[in-house]
Amino acid sequence: MKLTAKKKMFALIAAVLLPALLFGGCAAATNDMAMEEEMTYSSSVSTDNGYAYDDMKGEADIEYEEMADEEVDFDEPESGVASDGMVGETTAERKIIMTAEYNIETKEYDNSYETLLEMTEKMGGYVSSSDYSGVSLERYGKSERYCHITIRIPAEKYKEYTNTLTEVGNILYSYETRDDVTGQYYDLQARIESLEVQEERLLELLEKAETIEDILSIEGQLSEVRYRIESYMTNFKILKDQVSYSTVTINLQEVIEYTPEPIKELSFGEKILRRLGNGWDAFVEFWEELVLVIVACLPFLVMLAVIVAVAVILGIKAGKSRKKKRVEAAEKLKTAEKTSDQ
Repeated sequence: MKLTAKKKMFALIAAVLLPALLFGGCAAATNDMAMEEEMTYSSSVSTDNGYAYDDMKGEADIEYEEMADEEVDFDEPESGVASDGMVGETTAERKIIMTAEYNIETKEYDNSYETLLEMTEKMGGYVSSSDYSGVSLERYGKSERYCHITIRIPAEKYKEYTNTLTEVGNILYSYETRDDVTGQYYDLQARIESLEVQEERLLELLEKAETIEDILSIEGQLSEVRYRIESYMTNFKILKDQVSYSTVTINLQEVIEYTPEPIKELSFGEKILRRLGNGWDAFVEFWEELVLVIVACLPFLVMLAVIVAVAVILGIKAGKSRKKKRVEAAEKLKTAEKTSDQ
């Protein structure tokens, strides 16, 4: 059957438009799929522990910037991780951020500080920050030295490290926190992997694109996906570092004597003995302090004694001189009276 001229023209137009429509529909379907995945991520954003994985929008004309030089090795979760990237609570490896603080007093400040640094280096840790104040007790007696140190220790060495802190000095106070970030950790890892899959799909479409309009559209989406990947990678590195290295804060203080351990309950006899002991200690301490005050004031006391002695001697001489003058005056008066009687 022969085709009329009108039907031939219609067939020619259909043959030209059909590939363009198919390509445009494919690109639109890919774009809708990417938008649907991003909306799913946005609805399950977590802000626990200060990490906000908010969607970040970029301009279509943002040029592609290379990922950070440092590559992050994603952990392979154990069995129990669902296909959507969520972690099974019972079988996945837990991701815990460990934080602790210790108040320690020491009679040998220099040795304790060196021991602390040696222990840290031996277990693969490092000093994150430090602050020092005071001077040696050997020089001024009551101006003790003090330091505030923040130390990062590999998570697998955390317990061993904290257990050996008794070698540094007398532990007055300690506390520990355990922050479970398993959900955030694997969720963020899954988001990055999903975005990387989107990046590969967009690169495939970019190779097949023929028009300038399609190329610009795909490159805009590609820039946005890469920007999101880089942002999530930054947050993931921070979270991974906090999980891998525990934080231990140590307040080291120099003292003359350790703080005595408190006794919860005493009997009546023990209370009497303690009061007597405290009274005797106070009596001895009083005389010790008095002797120290006298020794400290001894140069001034010597000077005061010399001044008093000179004043006394001068006073005695002045008294003798006045007495001698009174005697001489009395004798002169008697002589004058005898002369007048004659």
